[in-house]
Amino acid sequence: MMTDGGASAPLDVVYLVRQGDNPELRYSLRSLRNVAHGRVWIVGHKPEWVTGCRHIPIRQTSDKWANTRAGLLAACTHPDIGRFQLWNDDFYALQPTEIPVWHQGPIEPDRRNRNAPTHLDGGAATFRLLQRWGVDPVLDYGVHVPMVIDGQRMVEAFERAGDRIPALHRRTLYGNLSQIGGEQVEDVTVGNRRD
Repeated sequence: MMTDGGASAPLDVVYLVRQGDNPELRYSLRSLRNVAHGRVWIVGHKPEWVTGCRHIPIRQTSDKWANTRAGLLAACTHPDIGRFQLWNDDFYALQPTEIPVWHQGPIEPDRRNRNAPTHLDGGAATFRLLQRWGVDPVLDYGVHVPMVIDGQRMVEAFERAGDRIPALHRRTLYGNLSQIGGEQVEDVTVGNRRD
């Protein structure tokens, strides 16, 4: 059983969920049987078919960056959630596993991709912000796997960064400021690339 640093209870799971039916979420929830966990929290939109999960409703009123920021802050400040596993709806645990601490190594801030300019601009801006604060090297925690989050530390990271970077890379901000370390890996995301 996975525990948190000797704690007796496994950590809760938090999903930040967008509007819509979201079939990916169905498969991700099913895969949780392969990961020790406590309660499961749906933050944002909860599809009608979801049962057995706690829900923190968040209105989806803006772009995905603002919506996920609002959802993550709601989870981090909820009185019943402290440390938790942050999952995306397209994360799947295909076999029994523990949550790793992975990063992609130092950020390459000048990398460009015409298919995701907002995302990459946000990564570059997050890199520059962390560099100004003396973080060296700035590691890229945008690996497509669950991440253990301490809610209070994430709130402190948000407060320090302010809201001047619309596409702030939250995992990278948190991982570097909290000095979580980890192992360098290639991102496991498989997608369509049109380079």
